[in-house]
Amino acid sequence: MGCDVVRRRVGAVLALVVTSFAASAQTPEFTLKIDLRPTYMSERGDHTTFRWYDSMGRHSTIGLQLNLEPGYRIWVSQRLQKIDNDPDRDQLDEYYLEDPGNWRLGRQYLPFGDRILLRSSAMAARLDTQLLLAALPIAIAYADGGKGKVRGVVGRIGRGFGVSVAVGDHFGISASDLTPIRSPEAAPGRGRGYRFVLGGDYGQRFGPILLEGEYAAFRRGSTELDADLDVSDLRATVSPATANGMKLTGAWSREWRSKEDFYRIEGELPIGPKLQMIPFVRFARGDWERLGITVRIRF
Repeated sequence: MGCDVVRRRVGAVLALVVTSFAASAQTPEFTLKIDLRPTYMSERGDHTTFRWYDSMGRHSTIGLQLNLEPGYRIWVSQRLQKIDNDPDRDQLDEYYLEDPGNWRLGRQYLPFGDRILLRSSAMAARLDTQLLLAALPIAIAYADGGKGKVRGVVGRIGRGFGVSVAVGDHFGISASDLTPIRSPEAAPGRGRGYRFVLGGDYGQRFGPILLEGEYAAFRRGSTELDADLDVSDLRATVSPATANGMKLTGAWSREWRSKEDFYRIEGELPIGPKLQMIPFVRFARGDWERLGITVRIRF
C-alpha cells in the first residue's frame, strides 16, 4: 500500500471521528502544546549556525491534542524547520488517532529501543499489547513512509530490558537516526539504509543516577555504501534531588566495526518554569566535533 493511499485513509478516519463527535454534540477537549528547541550549533571547521532543531536531531514542534469523550485522542504536531539531507521532507512531525495504551493509527515515531539509535517518524499502524505468559508489554507497528523511505515492521518487547527488531526497507536514513555517531545533516538520503535491525536496551536507576544502554546491529544494506553497522550507546544521567531539575548526561557511543568512539555531554539547566538551557558537546577522534547551545521552551 502506497504512502499517499495510507495518508488519505488516515485523514479520512480522523475527519470521520471528528465529524461523528460533532454530530453527537460532544465537544472535544483541545490542548495546545509547544516544544521549541532553538539552537546555536557549530561543527569543527565550520561556522556557527542557528537551527530550530537540537544537536541530536530533535525538532521544535507546535502541536494540538484533542481528547475525545470515549478516551480516544488525536495528536497533530508541526515541525518548524526541515533538516538538510533528511529524506523525510514532511512538515508535519506526527499526526495520529489513538486509543492510548492499545493502538495508534497515523504518522508517528516507531517503537524501537530508546529511540536514540533508531528514531524514525512514518505513517504507521501500531498495536500495544502484552505477552500472555510473562505479561511483558509489546509494541508493534507496520510503517509505510513511501518510496525509498522507511517501510516494514518495527517492534519492541520488554520493560526495563527490551528487545527491538525492524524488518523491511531503508531503516536508519532519517536525520534523527544514529545521531550519537553522526550529525543530523549527514543522513544518507532516500533509497539508502538497512533491511534488518536488531537491538537491545536497558535502563536502571541508582538513586540520583540513571544508567541506560542501547545496542543495535544494522544489516542487509540497501546499497553497497550501506556497510553493516554495530552501534552501542551507554549513558549516565545525574539528577540530584536538590538540583531543582538540573541534569547532566555523559555518554559513550561506539561503532564497533570501524572501532570509532564518540563521547558527548549534555546538560539541562532550568532557568524558568518552562525554560531550559541545554549545552551539548560531542567528541570524536580526540577532539571536539560538534557544539550546541539549545534553549528549550515548553508550554
